[in-house]
Amino acid sequence: MQRSSNQVDNVISGVTFNLNAPVVPAGGAISSLASADFSAATATVINVNSGAEDLSSAAVEDFVTAYNELLTFYKTESVPSTDPKKRGVLNGDSTLRTFMDRLRGLYARGIRLADGSNLSFSSIGVEIQRDGSIFLDKGKLNAAVANGLQDKFASGVTLGYESSTSNLTSFITSSLRTTGMLSSHITNSEEEQTRLEERVSDWEDKLTRIQDRYYRQYAALDALLFRLQTTSNALTSAIESLVNSQKSS
Repeated sequence: MQRSSNQVDNVISGVTFNLNAPVVPAGGAISSLASADFSAATATVINVNSGAEDLSSAAVEDFVTAYNELLTFYKTESVPSTDPKKRGVLNGDSTLRTFMDRLRGLYARGIRLADGSNLSFSSIGVEIQRDGSIFLDKGKLNAAVANGLQDKFASGVTLGYESSTSNLTSFITSSLRTTGMLSSHITNSEEEQTRLEERVSDWEDKLTRIQDRYYRQYAALDALLFRLQTTSNALTSAIESLVNSQKSS
């Protein structure tokens, strides 16, 4: 990783590294940027301190916005309707319904602080409404910020805490993994779509063959009708001639 300055702010989200002094390898000064020149470098201590700017309010607002956007998208795409044109494409999808139910359940567990105590979302102005969306009470949030919310967050928090391995973050992370709930569901849907497209292609081939056969049958029947009409005309003419000859005699 190379940067043009001693301030690096795009490695870890929310963390800015200020490089105060160079790390000199045991063998002497660094002669190049090759990885081998850093193999003998001594251990480096990184001190992490809270920033001067209070970002706790922005963090809460971003969470509320993200949650509401997800809920709005899910509601729009899962609308029930007898009209196929109005029905959401995710309507009846049990996997996504399970995911959203689990998300709501973990949200209800609130926030776990580093000291083991719990902090409810409602205490910082984040409240669930009847439609399932989140309402942010700015007054309560500002009061929580004034009461040291950033210090509480900076020490470490866990959303939707059930255990050290089960919480809102771990659930979303595991769901998005290659073998996770959502990723697996997407893969299965893509495979099912491929199978359906192959079936459509097979049926189109069959319909094309049937159509060709009908065209040939139509042509054969048309030719047969022409021959029958010709035969009928000939027989009619022969019978009329026979009748006329009988009358003459």
